Amino acid sequence: GYYIGTLYVLIPILLSAFILFLYRKGVFIPKRRRWLARIALGIACLTAVQPFGMSCLGLVPPIYSETNDPENYLTMGTYVNMYRDSIYKLFPENIPRCAIAEDSEWYPPDKFLDTTRYYYYFQDVVDPSFHIYAEWILPEEEFVEEQKRIQNDYSEGAKQQVQWGEWTCLSFTEETLDFNEAEDLTHYYYLIFAYNEKTGGVRYIASYSLDCGREEDPYFLSLQWE
Repeated sequence: GYYIGTLYVLIPILLSAFILFLYRKGVFIPKRRRWLARIALGIACLTAVQPFGMSCLGLVPPIYSETNDPENYLTMGTYVNMYRDSIYKLFPENIPRCAIAEDSEWYPPDKFLDTTRYYYYFQDVVDPSFHIYAEWILPEEEFVEEQKRIQNDYSEGAKQQVQWGEWTCLSFTEETLDFNEAEDLTHYYYLIFAYNEKTGGVRYIASYSLDCGREEDPYFLSLQWE
């Protein structure tokens, strides 16, 4: 629909410009009045800029999105949805009830515990990148069940396991986890499940960048792991 809409706007403009071009060449009017055609052509070109710009703004999806609100849990943009299968495999379908305040309605929740965190970032200004992060604390039984779910869903096992502070980090992508410094990467895609046996905390991270500059380090490097 986006491309059809753009053509619907552009075709009449291009046809009008073509006709005025013929006028300018003297196909339809005497030579002594060509200056009128030149003025009309200039006006047509200036007029064409406005609807073209408006159509682009209306048809191009947003290029930037960010939220810290857990109520927006796993609400992702069009580009990120290309990775939805792997993201939904790692992240639970919903934030668990234990991460929501007792006096909150079940769904949509209006209150979250301080230990419940969520972050989503997406930009596609030059090269696409996104970070999705969720964290909460589970009761002992649910903590064990979540570990079992990850083991069952990733029966082939983690690509890498790293102990950082009190956290055990499982990576399910080929990129190497390095907590000391970012490697010289041209692109990366991380899927990480981390758990803290002492607190019952769990973390879920999906982080992607096509062009890694200094501000595009893998998202797990920005978190507190101690």
